[in-house]
Amino acid sequence: MWSVIEWFGVITGFIYLWYEFRQSAIMWFVSIINAATYVFVYAWAKLYADMAFYIYNFVISFYGLYKWQRNLAGDGKPQGIEYQHFSRRSLALMSAATVAAFCIIYILLRDLTDSPNPAFDAFTTSLSIVGAVMTAQRIIEHWIIWIVVDAASIILYYIRGLYPTMLLFAVYTAIALWGYFYWKKHGTEKVCGNSKW
Repeated sequence: MWSVIEWFGVITGFIYLWYEFRQSAIMWFVSIINAATYVFVYAWAKLYADMAFYIYNFVISFYGLYKWQRNLAGDGKPQGIEYQHFSRRSLALMSAATVAAFCIIYILLRDLTDSPNPAFDAFTTSLSIVGAVMTAQRIIEHWIIWIVVDAASIILYYIRGLYPTMLLFAVYTAIALWGYFYWKKHGTEKVCGNSKW
């Protein structure tokens, strides 16, 4: 049963990527389904921080849907690819938040759970929390965060025997790299108003 559920999560993960590249708000509906699926998969695999992240991801998908819907044209399609960059201040805040989240998650996993890889799990989860917010804000550097998270996750899921999910994250890594350059080439930097997050 868990194999079937995991494969369903993998399939919805690929569907999510397709819509993310097209900057379609449908990606957030798929993200809701995907997040709900992986909450159970990660609980079964004792990856508690990842499980908690997907609960967070479930919630932030509604926020992402709201933010992206505001940029849709009247026909429900995105008005081209728009992105923005971090400001230096925001980059510093993000870095501090990531370190703080890592420390808290690691200590909780180490002391309160039977997580077999608390440091690895805390690392990918703390970066994922920030990456999800960046995605919702269309910050182009979110692709770089996902490259790091996805590559590290391949190792983590191999260790835990989640081979279909490991395959998904191998593809995620390659696509995140491509996505960065695709947005950079075909997108338009949003520079008006308070464009910096």
